[in-house]
Amino acid sequence: MDYLTQDEPEHIPARYSDRDLWVPASNDRGETKAVTYSLPPDIVRLVGELVESREFPWKKQSDAFRWFTIEGLRALKNVMPHLIPELRRVEAMMEYLRSEHRRQMHVKMVDRMQETIEGYLDLGAPEEARRVVSNVAERIREWEGDDNAWVRAQTVEKMSKYLKLFDHEHNPFEGL
Repeated sequence: MDYLTQDEPEHIPARYSDRDLWVPASNDRGETKAVTYSLPPDIVRLVGELVESREFPWKKQSDAFRWFTIEGLRALKNVMPHLIPELRRVEAMMEYLRSEHRRQMHVKMVDRMQETIEGYLDLGAPEEARRVVSNVAERIREWEGDDNAWVRAQTVEKMSKYLKLFDHEHNPFEGL
């Protein structure tokens, strides 16, 4: 059905209804994601012509591209069911890459903390070095959850060499 004239366009194949051609821009909670990608100009022009023809319920090119995306995924799912496990593998790989990035960022952060502590010690300011170590211990206590266990353990291990700055009765990392 054409949104402007309320007439059923003759050019739309019978297998597609307006409902089939319309894909919402957000989910049931109103969440949406913007996607930007490049296409050859001829494709963009062709999609523009399809939208301007008003033979379809699309008001903007993004409406058409959402439908193309859904149809493409449907086609792939139907003809290539092996993609589902592949998508899971890709997701697992991405999770690994995120974890590795987090680990690298953590290592850089600990290295910077150590440089700061060593700098204070080189300047003959052990009280400032102790303050940094104590602050690090307090931050570690805030890192809750199993996914932070390795972060806590690695930080305590690297910072434990600075326990010599404290009295034997006081260990800022105790209980971590």
